[in-house]
Amino acid sequence: MQPRGPYSSAIHAGNVIYLSGQGGLDSAGQVVTGGIAAETTQTLANIEANLKACGAGLGDLVNATCFLTDIGDLDAFNSAWRDYFGEVRSPARTTVAVASLPFGLNLEISCQAALEQP
Repeated sequence: MQPRGPYSSAIHAGNVIYLSGQGGLDSAGQVVTGGIAAETTQTLANIEANLKACGAGLGDLVNATCFLTDIGDLDAFNSAWRDYFGEVRSPARTTVAVASLPFGLNLEISCQAALEQP
């Protein structure tokens, strides 16, 4: 999916991939329904798709900064995060509460991945 602003979804610089904030938007650009769990799953799927386009995968993630509009959603967010990652090593992560996010999102994740040097 193309970004909804004047920025790149992902930049591959050397062995590092920088992903702009990703949210739970479907292919039509609409926030998925079903609460924070569904939004988390869609956000992580969007991250995974961007990583794949750069030749990487979830296991290459090294850091994630997560923004929630309601910190009360943290338990459900963590549960959906664990379910999505499964046996894949989870990256270092910071989660903070924010007053609001664009497009009606309740969650946004910015992250970085590192690829092995050839």
